[in-house]
Amino acid sequence: MDIKQLKLANDEEIICEVIDYPDEDNSDMVIRRALKIINIEDHENNVRFYSFKPWMSFHDVLNETVVLNAFHVLAETMPSSVLAAHYASAMQEVERFENNKRHLSLDDFISDMGGSLDDLSEDDFKSYLRKKFEEQDNINVVSNDSAEDTNIIKFKPKGTYH
Repeated sequence: MDIKQLKLANDEEIICEVIDYPDEDNSDMVIRRALKIINIEDHENNVRFYSFKPWMSFHDVLNETVVLNAFHVLAETMPSSVLAAHYASAMQEVERFENNKRHLSLDDFISDMGGSLDDLSEDDFKSYLRKKFEEQDNINVVSNDSAEDTNIIKFKPKGTYH
């Protein structure tokens, strides 16, 4: 793997795997597994903290490739061994998370409902989605169908309202 740390024109720094470099015919760089490097400095205690976050919002699968216009890259370097080790650890965590995700396909949905989508009423659909949401996130959603409009969500672990 060709892991690089890139400084972008908008002052962001990312660490990523470079799949393909630009050439004289194409100014695009193909990358994947891109994480934004977050740098927080505590000047009072003379300490610097680093963390990673996904570089692109709502880009769930980090193994998918992303095309980056190379004209926006100001600098490219090999990451330090410490940064590379943290990146490898973060990638292992991301892979573990992605492997544990449960994706519900349309076929699973239809078989869970025990029928076809044509026979499904809007109330049945809302009820089913509410049940699936509660199972996945352990959150009890208060329905807005009652006479009293509310935006309160009840969290099961503490049994309190926020």
